[in-house]
Amino acid sequence: MFHQPLLQIDASTPMDKLGKQIARLRAEGWTMYYFGTRDNASGLGATKRGDDFADVVVVRHAKDGSAFRVPLFSGVAGDLFKPTIVSWQRHGKPVSVIRAIRHAPAWDSPENPTAWLTPDPLCRVPESWPEPVALPPDEGGGNE
Repeated sequence: MFHQPLLQIDASTPMDKLGKQIARLRAEGWTMYYFGTRDNASGLGATKRGDDFADVVVVRHAKDGSAFRVPLFSGVAGDLFKPTIVSWQRHGKPVSVIRAIRHAPAWDSPENPTAWLTPDPLCRVPESWPEPVALPPDEGGGNE
């Protein structure tokens, strides 16, 4: 279960590496979400949309996260936090998966994966989680 300190990371806390990665996502234009209320969030999410793909991060807790790329072509794009198809996915510690998605091939790169994969169940946020709430652009970025 997340609490407000995750959403307002202080680099002096034990989660400073995660806080720095979250701050980098914000600085790179990612939209941040929390699932639940700010004081009692079930998890944290982030999305960055392009014309043809969206990159998504889900942080379930400090040691469990997922990152994946969702194609946005007609008939496939829906709820980014419950994808039906992905072209890339990683699961593990949040710092590692955030670093991986931040360094994944660019959407328009020839190295961008184009094989469509069935998403691992970890790509889907739990049904028990509340709907995501977007953080305003000036909130939740943490400290670098």
